[in-house]
Amino acid sequence: MPNSFYYTMATVAGSLGSAMALLAAFALYRLTAIAGEMQFDSLRIAEGMGGEDRGPMLFSASIGDWPRYLALMDRAHGRYSNPERDIDITVQALMVRLPANLRRSRMLFASLWIALALTAIVMTGAVTALAAADRLQCFASTAPWAAVAGFVACLISYLVLIWLAQRRVALRRCSLPGRRRCEGRSRLTGPSLTGGQGGVFSSVMMCSPPSCNYS
Repeated sequence: MPNSFYYTMATVAGSLGSAMALLAAFALYRLTAIAGEMQFDSLRIAEGMGGEDRGPMLFSASIGDWPRYLALMDRAHGRYSNPERDIDITVQALMVRLPANLRRSRMLFASLWIALALTAIVMTGAVTALAAADRLQCFASTAPWAAVAGFVACLISYLVLIWLAQRRVALRRCSLPGRRRCEGRSRLTGPSLTGGQGGVFSSVMMCSPPSCNYS
């Protein structure tokens, strides 16, 4: 068995193990940060909406039952005859950001599991190939390339994971009846609602779906 076989398998297994450990810690940190942001948004929304749904909304947020929370939020929103006027502008922006953050956390969690699964498969294959090198003489020329292909696949999954973790959901507002058409966009241009002041709500933007200008 050529030395390149041993070098390739050992390098692939060691490199993937180290990289995955760092990326998993980073992804878990981002998931925790997103969860904290969602808790903050949910409390502000429940307090801002008020009414009989406030208690159930706070309870759903406390246990992380986000599908029920979103259903209660939509029901509370439907009770307003003119939500654009009656609901605070910041609360409306949070009502857009909360479901967007929920989808982002689910995508990040799924991406983390895919990266972990790919890493485990490639590392197990590389270690097994090292242990059974004497029985893999007929695959001496192809096995290293298979390990390299697995290594590249893992790197791609890591890049997707990093991209999802770095994405930010801008705090903004679009017309609530059509807000789902305005969610998930990376940038939105329009007049600032806060006059450019710093703080949590400094990126709130206002527009209606027909006039939203995305780039």
